[in-house]
Formats: sequence, C-alpha cells, structure tokens
Amino acid sequence: MHPQTGTPITPISNLNTFTPDLTATHACEAILGYTFHHPLHLYEALLASGSALTLGPHPRFRSGNKRLAIIGDRILDLLLSLAWYPTGEERLTFDTLRNNVTSNKNLEAVGTRNGLGSFVTLAEGATV
Repeated sequence: MHPQTGTPITPISNLNTFTPDLTATHACEAILGYTFHHPLHLYEALLASGSALTLGPHPRFRSGNKRLAIIGDRILDLLLSLAWYPTGEERLTFDTLRNNVTSNKNLEAVGTRNGLGSFVTLAEGATV
C-alpha cells in the first residue's frame, strides 16, 4: 500500500508485464528497426528531462530519461571507440568524433529527422 494514499502499489518487477500504448510502441519500433524486449525502456528513453512517467500512484522515472542516458552515452562511446581504434588516428580525432555524435543537439536532430520527436513526452509546461 502507498503510505500516503493507501492505494495498492504494484511493483514493476517484470518489465515484460508492462503494457504500454502499443500503437506508439510499434511506430517507434518500425522507425528504429528494432523490437524492444522491455517496452518500458522505450518509454523511459522518450521521456524528456523533467518529465515523469506515472505508473500507479507514484512517478516511475522522476528525472525523465537521464538515468537511461548514462547507459546510452557509455554504449555510444564504446561503439565509437571500437570504430575509431583500428584507424590508428590520434585521440583528438576520437574526442572530436565523440563530441559531435553524442551531443544533445545532434541526438535531437537525429531523432527529429527520423520522426521520433512526436513520441517524446515533454515536462509539464514545456514546448518544442
């Protein structure tokens, strides 16, 4: 039970049981060419900073996608470094590549260009 409201809390221990809006999920998956095994990861990724996904009486992700972004940034770093390393280029080349590819400005442009912008949940009162 939620201590303040007294309503039952159903923990999300198995992300496979979360049932998101399937129309939006399928549309994003078609754009990305990837099927999510855990649809909640997709929903978290599409939460802008300051927005929150509410499941039951409490927000599930209070800081939007910031927590997931940490993992995504490390994965991008790994993939970029694996592509850069065999080239023999200097470290400065990698740093420039990483800064260009992983910047929020570039990631927003890529998402918008691919039609994902309409699926982003903005913080209350925020506008595009």
